[in-house]
Amino acid sequence: MRTSTTLLAFLAAAAAAGCVIIAEDDSSLTIDNDSTHLITEVHIAPVGDRSWGPNLLASPLHPGESLTVDRLDCGWYDVLVSNERNIDCIVSDWHLCFEDDVWHITNGTLDACAWD
Repeated sequence: MRTSTTLLAFLAAAAAAGCVIIAEDDSSLTIDNDSTHLITEVHIAPVGDRSWGPNLLASPLHPGESLTVDRLDCGWYDVLVSNERNIDCIVSDWHLCFEDDVWHITNGTLDACAWD
């Protein structure tokens, strides 16, 4: 079952803490879990900023589910995801500016992070 979660209030709090920049832009990033892994955390930060903001997931992202982060300011972002074994994977350099982008997390994507 696919679910789509919009986290504007949560992201606004993160922006106030200096973690994620929220603006009036219509940029979004959708993260599709097309892997066989349970994703327990998703964090977004400007490229190179390793002071990750809060976990954007209210509950784990199961295989086949998705998360959409709306209203990101124009810029370059890194995305950190973690699985149920607390193994992290960082995907760098997502450029978002007045556009929508989709990241399909597959088992192949996560092989580089030693998730298997």
